[in-house]
Amino acid sequence: MKEIEPTIFRKAKTDGALASALTYGIAKMKTKAIFPGAHASLQITESKPVFYFYTTDSAKNFSLVRLEEEKDQRKITMDEGNIFGTESGIRDSVVVPFDYERLADGVYKVTPKNALETGEYGFFLGSMTTQAYDFGIVASKP
Repeated sequence: MKEIEPTIFRKAKTDGALASALTYGIAKMKTKAIFPGAHASLQITESKPVFYFYTTDSAKNFSLVRLEEEKDQRKITMDEGNIFGTESGIRDSVVVPFDYERLADGVYKVTPKNALETGEYGFFLGSMTTQAYDFGIVASKP
């Protein structure tokens, strides 16, 4: 068993401002939370790891997401919009489904429904948090 400490995103970046301006607001702008480092400090070789959370919140309020990887950072889109509207929070396309079991008051066992592909992931509590319990999945060597 290994403890995962939360990582706080170090900055946010907005992409698409020029395209939005050139299209009079039709093209979307996206704001992304950026986490430091190309990889989380915890790298796991199991494709279907089991997590235990000790929390005052319910595991049903967690989101497991796949982070975008780029050079020396990991990102997640938190806001997206144009003149027709804006959406905030975690996009459904990056959410990874998981099962959870309440073992005791404030203790939850959490398991991804399917094997996780190699990549970077994070558990977020709620949709507008500034931190994630991040980890990476690396292909195990035969």
